[in-house]
Amino acid sequence: MNINDKVNIYENNSSKGIRTRITAGYDLCKLPNGAHYIKNPIFEGENKVVIGGLNYILERINGIRSTSHNLIKWLSESPTNIGLTASSQGITIPNFEVDYPQDHSIFGYCIGIGGVSSSNDGIIEPYNTDYKLRNMIPFRYTNDEVDRTKYFGLKTEAIGGVSKTSYYVKKFHTTPFISNLTKTGVSGLDGNNLTEQIFNEGSSLTETFSQYTLRIEINDIKEYFNAIGDIEATKITEIGLVAGKYIDASNDYTLIKLITSLPIPTENLIYTKDLYMDYRFYME
Repeated sequence: MNINDKVNIYENNSSKGIRTRITAGYDLCKLPNGAHYIKNPIFEGENKVVIGGLNYILERINGIRSTSHNLIKWLSESPTNIGLTASSQGITIPNFEVDYPQDHSIFGYCIGIGGVSSSNDGIIEPYNTDYKLRNMIPFRYTNDEVDRTKYFGLKTEAIGGVSKTSYYVKKFHTTPFISNLTKTGVSGLDGNNLTEQIFNEGSSLTETFSQYTLRIEINDIKEYFNAIGDIEATKITEIGLVAGKYIDASNDYTLIKLITSLPIPTENLIYTKDLYMDYRFYME
């Protein structure tokens, strides 16, 4: 795929409710109001909010557990165990407040290589019941020092026969924020911030979303592909937002839960530019 090509992953079949939109490219621009956008995007699409993500929202709002709460696995059982295997049973906590403490929130994202078929000729749509990406890979795999303000989800493992530390989760590139805008009726074109006049007069032509900026840096994931002896295959084909609770003592997150999942076209990371993603979570 040429880096200047633009691919529509899904047709927009969304109606009212919860939906997401992701736009990716190599040029991140900033608006006067502090929002970011991708100039000349190379792909865009809508992704799936998995059941774990839907329950996360509804359980937090209502303060109760869903009927399938204990069936939905966590990505992490402790700050140092990302819990990636399908046999991982997650953790069962009898106290709801322990599940979702006040500082438990969406904080970052994970990536993988299981979003397309083995022949790279089609995407593999995630299931509603997925609690992890199909084939998660670490952002970093090293025993060297890394920027611990960005990389989390630690797991010590031997890839290629050498034991090192993997970092499976990365924090957002910029601080997330929530926008309330007027609708323009044009796909991809934002409206204006809501004013007091609009609230006084009333309007249904509005949209509300949280926005996250993701950054895949040129050094991300290459250590993993080096370890498996296939640096030329460096790529990502799936990405997902995660929520968790930060633990000061270990400088890592625990109770990590997958919120969304998106397969993307094969995107080779052998360029000299960082890849940026504008990730929006709409509620209508």
